Amino acid sequence: MTVPIGGLRGRYIRESIYRMLDEVLGDLGWYDAGSWFAPVNLRAIPVDDQEEIVPNVVALADDDEDDAELEMGSNLSEFRTVYYVDVYAENQAVGLHIARDLRDAIQGRYPSIGRDAPSLSVLDYSLATPTAFTVIDFENVTLNRAHDFPKTWQRYWYSLYFEVVDSYADEDG
Repeated sequence: MTVPIGGLRGRYIRESIYRMLDEVLGDLGWYDAGSWFAPVNLRAIPVDDQEEIVPNVVALADDDEDDAELEMGSNLSEFRTVYYVDVYAENQAVGLHIARDLRDAIQGRYPSIGRDAPSLSVLDYSLATPTAFTVIDFENVTLNRAHDFPKTWQRYWYSLYFEVVDSYADEDG
């Protein structure tokens, strides 16, 4: 079996993370309007600083990537990619609740919804029945709150930072 590498591998990793976030938000009821919050809207792209948004948006963004050789004399390398999940909430209570739910899901603290480890199976979405071809790990998960918010819709902005660790050698596995 040929294992996806390069840009295709990166796309499948990102898509798997997005779908995991989507499942977590759905399983925890964030898409349903509650008595105390408006439904959440998950976006696959970051929010542009000039774009005014309706609160309760969760946006996925990827950033820098670094790699390190793991075995001398082989192609086996570890790739670390920085990801952010930005939460733009309607108020502090909702923002902290959503951000902390997502943090705990990424860290594998929600076994009741299938998130019992800080890792994720990455699926090959080109197949009729997507099949896992690798497992990535989540490390260095941090929750931050924006303190300089020039726009009113950024007032309750929380940002999850985490590193995705992916190790592989070549297309043969």
